Amino acid sequence: MLWLTVLSPSEKLPVALTLLVMVTPLLFPLRGILNGRAYTHAWASMLSLGYFTLAVGMIAGEADERIYGIIQLILSLLMFLGCMMFARYQGKEDKLKQEQEH
Repeated sequence: MLWLTVLSPSEKLPVALTLLVMVTPLLFPLRGILNGRAYTHAWASMLSLGYFTLAVGMIAGEADERIYGIIQLILSLLMFLGCMMFARYQGKEDKLKQEQEH
């Protein structure tokens, strides 16, 4: 959000609209992530691919904003890997709990 509001605000779009488009998708899986649901983490990892695509476009596009694209690329990859790893291990743990109950 710092990048969108202070470091490099858009000259063509209002800051509020840019924040709405960039931040709102991250709020959808927030409840499930905070509750530790494996399915939500798996879904959120797919959400991070949109940010990955945007980052690659920024890196290839404007040289002035390349560092922001690199930072976004790293953060989107970390989100993807973190969500997938959590979903994998939480899914295994949930399956073991179900097997022990039966």
